[in-house]
Amino acid sequence: MVSNAVRYAEEGSTISVEISESGGSVCTAISNRGTTIPAELQARVFDRFYRVDTARREGTTMNAGLGMAITRSIVEAHKGRIACESAEGHTTFTMTLPKLMSS
Repeated sequence: MVSNAVRYAEEGSTISVEISESGGSVCTAISNRGTTIPAELQARVFDRFYRVDTARREGTTMNAGLGMAITRSIVEAHKGRIACESAEGHTTFTMTLPKLMSS
């Protein structure tokens, strides 16, 4: 998620990484300023091979449109959730995972 925030952030802007704890969960939120992801496409960024901007094909296997799909699979396998919110040039990806309970 951080590499995507860097890749799609406005040049010279700041990327924010916030980690918080609430109840039995830990939440990581990564935010950047850049092109808004339309509301109707925000859930699709987690689909395999999906690219919001089909013109942005960097031509390498490092940018195949799999990263967010893999991230979602890992998060869900650990009983967590992941979401995208984007409006007015500000995008935030939030990943929430249950805390490990010590015995």
